Amino acid sequence: MSKSKSKSKSKPKPTPKRTYDFTTPQTFKTVPRSGLVVTDEMKKLLAKPGFLSSKDGGEKLRQLYQDHSVGFSFEQLSPFGQACWFGRLENMIEILGSGFVPDLAAKETVYEKPYATLLVLGSQRVTTLSGAPTRHLEVLQFLISRGLPVNLHDIVGHTALHHAVIGDMPRKQEIMKILIKAGADVNGRNRWGEPPLLSAIVSGDVVGMEVLLEGGADINICDADDVSPSKNYVVYGPRVAATFEKWLKIRSGKPDPLTTKSCAQCGVKNTPLKNCSRCLTVQYCSKECQAAAWKGHKPDCKPFDKKTTITVKPSYDSPFQGPVIPNTAVTHGLFGRGNPVPETHFRNSHIPKDLTSEGKQVVIKVQAPYPGSAPTPEGVYQDMLVYTRKRDFVCYIQRKTSREAYDTLLETIRGRGVESLKAYFVAILKSPEELVIKFSEPLAAQPW
Repeated sequence: MSKSKSKSKSKPKPTPKRTYDFTTPQTFKTVPRSGLVVTDEMKKLLAKPGFLSSKDGGEKLRQLYQDHSVGFSFEQLSPFGQACWFGRLENMIEILGSGFVPDLAAKETVYEKPYATLLVLGSQRVTTLSGAPTRHLEVLQFLISRGLPVNLHDIVGHTALHHAVIGDMPRKQEIMKILIKAGADVNGRNRWGEPPLLSAIVSGDVVGMEVLLEGGADINICDADDVSPSKNYVVYGPRVAATFEKWLKIRSGKPDPLTTKSCAQCGVKNTPLKNCSRCLTVQYCSKECQAAAWKGHKPDCKPFDKKTTITVKPSYDSPFQGPVIPNTAVTHGLFGRGNPVPETHFRNSHIPKDLTSEGKQVVIKVQAPYPGSAPTPEGVYQDMLVYTRKRDFVCYIQRKTSREAYDTLLETIRGRGVESLKAYFVAILKSPEELVIKFSEPLAAQPW
């Protein structure tokens, strides 16, 4: 009897372990590759050596760079790049935990975006994921601890710091400080020769200005058109001017009164403050702090009296036919940012109301005529414009009614004011017809 042969069961072959290159963009069949186009004209401009001035095609390159990036899709990025873009800390940890070692110095897209830049750009555009806040700051810290370069440039020379001041984002101050602490160059220049500080000033980014100036940014670096922060900050509005002036004074070691809104003794901020009742130019958060500071403050405490003040008679007859146009409104209009200026700020005069018998303590801004315009050939002096932050008091100082006071204020503004054109003072508005100004101590430039 023959024995039948038993059939041997073959063992299944093991499924090969799937590997994935996390730096390679996915293949798309339904999503078109739109945006981030580098045209032949851009290539020609980018091929030019050195920084590009306007006459060398700099403004043309800027416009092309913006125009050909509007259709950008994050799906063009690799999975690793997307984890940076969306601030997905868990995805980042999962990717690196898979054994994948990314090239942190690599760049993605035809615009050559480094990963630090993708993090910043993503934080400006994506703030929540599935209802939870994104974690761009934590991803940035995580990658920096693993050697992420923070000074790499994109196709037009922008670094992560440049992009941080061009747009807004949550935790902006923290992200910028982390970049600088990791070695980001506060004076790095793009293809137009612009350092991040100049970009911050042009875009009106006072938060970015504060971080960069605190980080030691050079205020005299010129771009290819010979524009520097120190030459041009005034034209970008009072908030920019006040921030810049504040840091000029801090760096000089001689800050003006009210340079910072904080207690002069303990330094606390974001709390109600009261002025020293004698000089009105130093603030404290409590009687205890004022008492503790008195010994040091006493030698510099100049009383609000006849020696330090002048009295003027406000005029409410406007020399202008139309409304006053604030510089901020003009600047925002030029850059197409809309008009964030309240309607009340266009007042050419406004008589104060509801004053008590003791009057009202105010901080005023006094704008002098442009140098060379006072007096006119006919001997007529232009009026000075005076107003408070809320524009609940707007008037003019006329030389014909307050000659001595006018001349004193003009001399003070020319010598100690912002660009010799304006200055801020503490004052007491005793009535609509009487304003007492402490001219002896111009205040720090205010953000209005």
